[in-house]
Amino acid sequence: MCQDDTATCPADPGRNARELAHRQVEHTTDLVWFAGADDVVLHANPAARDVLGCLVEHGQNAFAPFTVASRAVVETEVKPRLAGGQNWEGELSVSSPHGTIPLSVVITTVPYGIALAGRDLRARERIDAMTRHDALHDRLTGLRNRNGLVSAAEVVLAQGRAAVLVVHVEDLAVVSLVSGPQTVDTTMRELAKRLRRCLRDDDVAARLDDNDLAVLLPGDTADDATAVGHRVLDALAADHFWLERTRPLTIHVAVVAGPARTRLPDLLRRAEIALNDGRRTMPGGGVTTYDTDVHDALAEVAQLRFDLADAVEAGHLDLVYQPLVSLTDTTMYGVEALARWNHPARGPISPDVFVPWLEDDGLIQTAGAWIIDQALRQLAIWDAAAPANNLTVNVNVSGHQLTPELVDLATDALHRHGLEPQRLTLEITESVLANDPLAAINVLDGLRQAGISIAVDDFGTGYSSLASLHRLPADILKIDRSFIRDLDGTGGVLIKLMCQLANTLGMTTVAEGIEESAQAIALRRYGCNHGQGYLWARPLPASEILDQRNHHHTAPARPATV
Repeated sequence: MCQDDTATCPADPGRNARELAHRQVEHTTDLVWFAGADDVVLHANPAARDVLGCLVEHGQNAFAPFTVASRAVVETEVKPRLAGGQNWEGELSVSSPHGTIPLSVVITTVPYGIALAGRDLRARERIDAMTRHDALHDRLTGLRNRNGLVSAAEVVLAQGRAAVLVVHVEDLAVVSLVSGPQTVDTTMRELAKRLRRCLRDDDVAARLDDNDLAVLLPGDTADDATAVGHRVLDALAADHFWLERTRPLTIHVAVVAGPARTRLPDLLRRAEIALNDGRRTMPGGGVTTYDTDVHDALAEVAQLRFDLADAVEAGHLDLVYQPLVSLTDTTMYGVEALARWNHPARGPISPDVFVPWLEDDGLIQTAGAWIIDQALRQLAIWDAAAPANNLTVNVNVSGHQLTPELVDLATDALHRHGLEPQRLTLEITESVLANDPLAAINVLDGLRQAGISIAVDDFGTGYSSLASLHRLPADILKIDRSFIRDLDGTGGVLIKLMCQLANTLGMTTVAEGIEESAQAIALRRYGCNHGQGYLWARPLPASEILDQRNHHHTAPARPATV
């Protein structure tokens, strides 16, 4: 019997085929060795000999290099497949002088036995480990990222209580503006170093986004975490070098604690509420601990604002209509459309509350367009129900809506509902002229050229004065209700002046907030043309407007200009 595969064996007809196969794998980096039908090694390539050494020497068992666990797989999976003439492919581990090595292994049958080929998976495992690390960590700071924080929190919060700090760096936008993004990166790396020095080994630090860091504090109460928060604040706010000098940073730290099995998103949401409260009340930086009583109310407001956005998107706001009446003969000539929001759980929410939310949250354009369209749609419905109807409708618009697009939006809605532009009046407040009066005036002029009337609402309480009234591009002056309450004093004197000046300028006057007949009589005597208030009706649903109008005499299509 031949002692090795290089010996001369004239009786072996497969020798040439074996030698060819051996030569073909001499230079591959994969580990390859061959065995006869008795599983005894016939040949191993240099890569296999370098890694596995004597384990693949001639005469060794072909499966000897595999670990105990892998040999169990060989017995239960590999050999049965080979016996059936099938190849096997999978992952096995081998023992070598270099330690245990994972291999991607292919074992195939050959005419004289089997061939085993293995590819070292350590490089792939290193890449996989790096990929897993990168998926959970921020590359700039080396801290965990949001996903990494979530992963750690799942373990920590499943075991017990924990606290969370959210750290907001207020000045990074300024740093970027004056010193460039590289300085921001340097500053953020320095902040991460300082943050680590404030923490214990089992605390988890993370970078949530460009300006926010976070810390998960296993086992901490709110008091424990607040103490850590102050330590973090002192460390992070201390001087940083930028713009060629050392400067402090404005740092806000929010603290929130929760019992075991609290969800991290809930903790982060509460921390954000506390953080926003701290930024509002302590503009110079500080630590704010989540207070259930105070911050739950803020959380409720935040939820309401989310609900408002949903209501706007779904068209779930409502409109009510308050009559506009001639003071000469109490004829109802029009209505003012007023937005209302009936929250499904909280009930009616005051417009004084939700309208500023619409403006602050960027929803006023969408809501405003809906209100104009719905008011005109309702006017067309009244026209269809009462062909002699000649009511006008007033709609309030915010300064945020005074863009050139408003002209097309309003005229398109009029056309869509088959109404003449004279049927629509848009009400603005004086304050819309405060920031960019020229742009606002251009939009108002465009609306008037389209035939839409402009009313100045709450006149006398805002930006304008009687002296500047002639510069307002408006047709109607609505006198604020605060003057009506003081008819016998200074308010009455000012109303006379407003009515006289408006008359001179060709403007119509409407007094708001009239509740008593005596007020209506006095206003008519002072020269006011029209009125609005509880004396005639509170804001009414659309279904009651035509009945309300039938209680009054027929009026001109719009208030007569004095």
